Amino acid sequence: MSLAVEPTSSASISGDSNPATEIPFDWYYTFTGVDHDYRIGTFEITNAQWNRFTAALGVPLAGDPASAYDASGYWTGDNVPVNNVSWYEAAQFVNWLNTSTGHHEAYKFTGTQGTSDYTLAAWTAAEGGTGKDLLRHEDALYYLPNEDEWVKAAYWNGTSLQTYATKDGETVFRGNGTDGGGTTPSTGTLAPMGRRKARGTSAAAARNSTGPTT
Repeated sequence: MSLAVEPTSSASISGDSNPATEIPFDWYYTFTGVDHDYRIGTFEITNAQWNRFTAALGVPLAGDPASAYDASGYWTGDNVPVNNVSWYEAAQFVNWLNTSTGHHEAYKFTGTQGTSDYTLAAWTAAEGGTGKDLLRHEDALYYLPNEDEWVKAAYWNGTSLQTYATKDGETVFRGNGTDGGGTTPSTGTLAPMGRRKARGTSAAAARNSTGPTT
């Protein structure tokens, strides 16, 4: 996604290919597949992109619960992935990405943005796509991937869940993270975008029917 909020790098994910049975993926989660087409960003959101959002917002990223709105600008650099961003803050970023490009906001918040009473709410069954996901509006283009969407995009190869989020024959790079010996904040640097594929949930997804994604 460029600073002009025109996404340039995304992957198309088909809803046709899914496991025949549920696949345990972690101690708390079982992958069941995703039956709809979508696209997902291949790189994380940068500080420059995030700063463009907060500048346009014009009010603090505040809300309820207060502990969920605690972004930090410690790791700087325009082309460095934004960090310490909560799901609630990311949802507001996605809403802005939708409304700034002429689409319906994905997430419903009640209260006044920038104040402590700003909190997430559910859409009606009709607004949420006949009840499929009451947190995401049916008419939004951009949204945060849920866990099934993220796992399918990263690890599903058409027959099984692979160990690494890479294509066949692709070089495995160390990413931004604290596990696996990759480049971490403790080393004093974060890898710039364009060199590391997204490993967190900061990349946005989009409906496959129209428009690009981040």
